[in-house]
Amino acid sequence: MTDRNSWLCQFRFFCFLCFGLFNTCTAQDLPELKRQLTDSNYDVRKAAISLLWSEGEKKKLGNEHVQLLLPLLKDDPEWRIKCRVISALRYTEDKNWIYEALIETLEDRDPKSNGNGLVPLYAVDALDFVGETRSIPKIEAWLKTLESKEQEIISQQKSIEAVREKIRSLKMQAENAKAEK
Repeated sequence: MTDRNSWLCQFRFFCFLCFGLFNTCTAQDLPELKRQLTDSNYDVRKAAISLLWSEGEKKKLGNEHVQLLLPLLKDDPEWRIKCRVISALRYTEDKNWIYEALIETLEDRDPKSNGNGLVPLYAVDALDFVGETRSIPKIEAWLKTLESKEQEIISQQKSIEAVREKIRSLKMQAENAKAEK
């Protein structure tokens, strides 16, 4: 990439961070996005994820964008970043790209890395949002963990009810898919 293009990408990203301008991602932006997503500063990572989230709401995220986000879901030390990543990943072109990562998130029982259970709750919501019916057994396992009080989270009972509702929704989606065949 030429210095001019590199400068332009950085300028566009700076404008997004400061003013919310130019909030569309191009292929030229990928190296800068990758740099921002791996930055040690929480706010820089948060802004880069917000850019991709916004982009995904307008036009589904391609695999190149999903691949930038997935390492954060697994390795970022900040659970709030993981929740934002999951929110952005809901807008992927292909739900198969995110399935395994979201299932791994459901299986994380460490309160420090899963935000005292909030990260898996976001994963449940995303799996329902994309209609990923294969996830029902894993979500039911997460529900049992919640019900056993093995994982304490804020608003425990409301969370249990929300997970039950997502399971019902996914089962209904699975039944509808069978009926259409």
